Amino acid sequence: MRDRVKGLLALLATSLIWGSSFVFIKLSVSDIDGVAYTFYRSLIALALLTPALLLGRSKFNKGNFRKGFVVGLSYVSGLALQGVGTQFTTPSISAFVTGLNTVFVYIYEFLRGTANKVKLVASLALSTIGLYLLTEPAGELGLGVVLVLIGAIAWAAEIVLVGVYSAELTQSTISFLYGLLLPGLFITPYVALHANTLPSLNTVLYIFYLSLFCTIIASVLQVVGQKYVPAYAAATIYLLEPISAAVFSALLYGERLSPIQVVGASLIILAIYIVSK
Repeated sequence: MRDRVKGLLALLATSLIWGSSFVFIKLSVSDIDGVAYTFYRSLIALALLTPALLLGRSKFNKGNFRKGFVVGLSYVSGLALQGVGTQFTTPSISAFVTGLNTVFVYIYEFLRGTANKVKLVASLALSTIGLYLLTEPAGELGLGVVLVLIGAIAWAAEIVLVGVYSAELTQSTISFLYGLLLPGLFITPYVALHANTLPSLNTVLYIFYLSLFCTIIASVLQVVGQKYVPAYAAATIYLLEPISAAVFSALLYGERLSPIQVVGASLIILAIYIVSK
């Protein structure tokens, strides 16, 4: 029971931290492009992890590093697509669309034969209508929403893989995180060769927050939480991410959703809730 409570609290904190990220992502990609943002976020997070690896008690674990690298291919892809997509949409819309990763996880479970068809159809219908309303007044998927939506598929793959590996990772989480972040450095040639890739001091501070709290701390909490909490319960807790993102966006960015967009966001939340039960 105590372990379950610990897991629930870890996932609750994860959702709130992730929710805070969207405003700072938007502020970052308003200064540099989304690909460069992904590079700096990975680089700073790796730099922050290095002292912990060198001075910590846990030894470098090659197996966990390899697992982290596999997960990192999905993680960095999601990060980049979300970053570029958020350049063309708002923090709240980005958060609610990203939240659809839970529906994509359920599609994966359905293809494996472990999910309910009625729930799948209902969630897909609700999320489709929700997306239409959320993107008003155009009522169509713009470039930003499409990129964030594809990124949500990458996040879904990351969630599935973390669930597969979580029982093996808590003894050497730093090694896993190193592998997770390493694919972000593959973007180095892009940053070196393209313009608009040098961040301002404010952007460095935004990305520092994202690297420390939303990458390192949240990833550790996610791994710990998913060890003690079943996937369906974890998915329900993750519903708090887009809700907290909307609150942070209203407080820090001044964003306000229209009544129609609130209805759309609510339908997406309902779709995610259906597949998480």
